[in-house]
Amino acid sequence: MSEDTFYLAVSQYLVGEEGVFDSLVEHRAWTKSAYDSGTLLFTGRQDPPTGGVLGFRAPSRAAAEAFVASDPFSINKVATYTLIAVTPTHAPWRSPLFDAFMDGA
Repeated sequence: MSEDTFYLAVSQYLVGEEGVFDSLVEHRAWTKSAYDSGTLLFTGRQDPPTGGVLGFRAPSRAAAEAFVASDPFSINKVATYTLIAVTPTHAPWRSPLFDAFMDGA
């Protein structure tokens, strides 16, 4: 298992639906880049759509804060994020796929 920590970043929209839509193309490009680099495990919108959730790995809390600060939703003041560091329960109570993600496989 890598030395990275798993984080949940829960966002809260600061603007209405139109404001979210205005930054959505940039935000999706940012998330695609993070998926491609192996940083992100999942993303999704909250229900009801008051914000979203990112599941990702980072080597430190400072790196996790820098990661969400680089999101166009943060840069354009569309949303703020609350970070939650998670220590997953060890096997056999978690999927080996999670370990592969955390190891960058």
